[in-house]
Amino acid sequence: MIRNIIFDVGYVLVTYTWRDLFPRFGLGSAQIDDLAARIFDSAATGHAWADYDDGNITLEELEQTYEREFPAEYLEAVRWFLHSPDEWFEYLPDMCGALEEMKQRGFNIYLLSNYPKECWESHVLRAPFYPLVSGAVVSCEEHFGKPDRRFYETLLARFGLDAEECLFLDDRADNTAGAEEAGIRSLTIDTPARRQEAIAYLKSLPAPQGSVAEGGAAR
Repeated sequence: MIRNIIFDVGYVLVTYTWRDLFPRFGLGSAQIDDLAARIFDSAATGHAWADYDDGNITLEELEQTYEREFPAEYLEAVRWFLHSPDEWFEYLPDMCGALEEMKQRGFNIYLLSNYPKECWESHVLRAPFYPLVSGAVVSCEEHFGKPDRRFYETLLARFGLDAEECLFLDDRADNTAGAEEAGIRSLTIDTPARRQEAIAYLKSLPAPQGSVAEGGAAR
């Protein structure tokens, strides 16, 4: 029986609007594509964003790397992106609503996410759903992340969870495959249709035995 629902954050509970906002800095679509590739997956920067995600470099060090390696016409947009995370995200109401419903039905809610420190503080710690979360494991605190099997096992061990009683939701197939390797059932929600299928599946799950929803004591 599933007792614990484990949510990724990015593109599961939260979406990002930075791509729609970059034109305010005079960037065209091709430049935005290039800038996104440079920020998140650039060999020229030594894949610095991954190090930032894992808490192995600071925001200041990341910014210095980008200022050194990026074309000058990108720098205003990059500085805004790095220092204004409050401005370029939105909560996904359908999945956030499902999280709240699952909590009300007696499921335990956990977060397992690759996320940098400043964005985690802005997007997650202030989120309306965060008080419903029983525990979280985040890459910026552990210094590694998904799809490393150790990351999933850290969550299980820290909160005393049985992998067979857990369900994990993520937007990336490599991350859900990592969960499966750790014995955790998973759903990949990489399209709007799959998101709706996942929400329907969550709502179909029977409430855990002994949950408040069944009139028993909460675990």
